[in-house]
Amino acid sequence: MIGSNHNTIKPTQEFVNQERVNFYAEKLKAGEAVEPIKVVNVPGKGQYIIEGHHRYVASQQTGIPVKIQVVEGQGPIGMDDWSQVQWKPYINEEQFWGD
Repeated sequence: MIGSNHNTIKPTQEFVNQERVNFYAEKLKAGEAVEPIKVVNVPGKGQYIIEGHHRYVASQQTGIPVKIQVVEGQGPIGMDDWSQVQWKPYINEEQFWGD
């Protein structure tokens, strides 16, 4: 997923933290609810995550679906796929926009 050309739902941030992904993966495996992933539809471009990159990666890694909430707006337009997204060590919540 990270560093791949996976593009069903596209990223808008360049970094994802493995520990944060693991946190959500454990919650999903335990059957716990997690917040929906918020995406925006950008006409002609597809869906872009505006909140929930870590939850999305955890869902992809575990195969356990997470609800997707489509929000209105122009979006941010991010990357075409996940090939430029990199793993980054945890510094603080703000570095990942709290998702």
